Amino acid sequence: MPDQNEILRRLAAQAGNPQAADQLRAALNTPDGRKAAQVISARHAAELERAAQAAQRGDMTEAARLAQQLMHTQEGAALAAQLKKLLGK
Repeated sequence: MPDQNEILRRLAAQAGNPQAADQLRAALNTPDGRKAAQVISARHAAELERAAQAAQRGDMTEAARLAQQLMHTQEGAALAAQLKKLLGK
């Protein structure tokens, strides 16, 4: 079963940017990144769990679909905006 690093590596590979996993990991380890992730985790734990399980099974299409659903929530949109800011996008 893949761990968090493997999941991030696979997502980066699908995004076509090998450095994306390191950038995301670094962004999530900042105070703002941790805060944003905690907010979405607290409010959408079940959805995050399903997305993580899909990624661990190697079903990156389903993981991406579930993540996309989360990004359409107020908290998900805030997290995405924060990550874009942290990643300089």
